[in-house]
Amino acid sequence: MRAVPKAVDEAFYAGKRTNEFPFAINDAVDIVDGPYAGRVGSVISIGSIEPEVTFLVELNDGRDVFVPVSVMRRYEG
Repeated sequence: MRAVPKAVDEAFYAGKRTNEFPFAINDAVDIVDGPYAGRVGSVISIGSIEPEVTFLVELNDGRDVFVPVSVMRRYEG
């Protein structure tokens, strides 16, 4: 796991999204696979950038979990 570069972290908190980092602070997400599949939460930080981008997500039950970007989709309500 490599530390998140300051510029990437600042862009995340400024609400800027890219192909590699498709979510920004407070984005609502569906988790579609893995141990938290079917859960909804809010993105609260970037967890890691290698070997895969992960985000720290606050689930709707209040727990904070790290989730790989590959199993997250924007919540459509």
